[in-house]
Amino acid sequence: ARNRGEVSDDAITELSEMLSSRFIGGEQSAGGAVQFLRDTGYMGTIANPISAITQIGDLATSGALYGVRNTLAAMFGPKQIKIIDLGLQQTIAEEMTNPSLTGRILNQLFRVSGFKRVDQLGKESTINAALRKYQTMAQSSKGRAELQRQWGEVFGDETEGLIADLQARVVSPNVKVLAFHTISDVQPVSRLEMPQFYNENPNGRLLYMLKSFTLKQYDIARREIVQEYQKGNKKKAIRNAAMLFGYLTAANTGTQVAKDILLGREFSPDQIPERSLWALLGVYGANQYMSERYLERGDIKGALVNLITPATPLIDAGVDLGKDLKDILDGSADPEAAKTYLRSIPVIGPLLYAWFGGGAEAYNERQE
Repeated sequence: ARNRGEVSDDAITELSEMLSSRFIGGEQSAGGAVQFLRDTGYMGTIANPISAITQIGDLATSGALYGVRNTLAAMFGPKQIKIIDLGLQQTIAEEMTNPSLTGRILNQLFRVSGFKRVDQLGKESTINAALRKYQTMAQSSKGRAELQRQWGEVFGDETEGLIADLQARVVSPNVKVLAFHTISDVQPVSRLEMPQFYNENPNGRLLYMLKSFTLKQYDIARREIVQEYQKGNKKKAIRNAAMLFGYLTAANTGTQVAKDILLGREFSPDQIPERSLWALLGVYGANQYMSERYLERGDIKGALVNLITPATPLIDAGVDLGKDLKDILDGSADPEAAKTYLRSIPVIGPLLYAWFGGGAEAYNERQE
């Protein structure tokens, strides 16, 4: 390709770096201690039904990009392609993939808590919503031209065959490749979707804990809004922004209200505007706790440390329990303070703390 003048020497150098990053650095494993910290961190943060509900909000992106009707039809109807067809049946996100003992335990906790099932539903709904959209496009000359423009550089000489398969609603190998591209565009399902630093620094991957989905949301906004605007497609960029932000706000506000109900938290319709704002900002990494605890006090450094530091609730609870063990054994420990240990228990911790540990009451008092 270089000899034909299709790519420059600089492009070859960049391509070499990308291949090296993915297939040399990306194949290296993090150290055992890093893997343990990461896996136990996930056990104590998202391996529970409450976090599983949060995953439903991911369907907002599918609705914005591929249409609400297609997303609902894919969600409740038969699936033309399942994640197992793409080799993703064990993958929630690349950052959570780990074949170690703690990784296998984490995978089981994801399954028991319902997190894995909801994640699978979200992925398959997104894949099949996109497939429905592309199959509909393939039925018209205008749609086929758009498919050629959108995917021609990816599939090259096989683009016409791909469009023919979509027109005939045939799930061919090329259609499966298209499906993998589709889910990769909206979720970090493989190391191809992770930053270069992540691939080349195995132990540094701990810094990406609970952040790869957030980074992907920035990537979607950059691709669908910023780049479209820069290309001169201003109306499309504005429409994409309205659809994306609107659906994300509605979906994540809804999931937050559902979680509040399950956790016994009081909710008033007057809170909807503020909840809606944080529901959208939360998709991009901001949250009310960080704002009130750090930013409103001018503690920018504290906010950055809180953002970067990996969450390790199980380990933190174990350390605190060790410190308080003497008081617990001699009966002098504060029973109310001891109840906070409940929330770090995988799967059932958040519900136990909310219902029996005073978590709901404490939250409602803070809101007052």
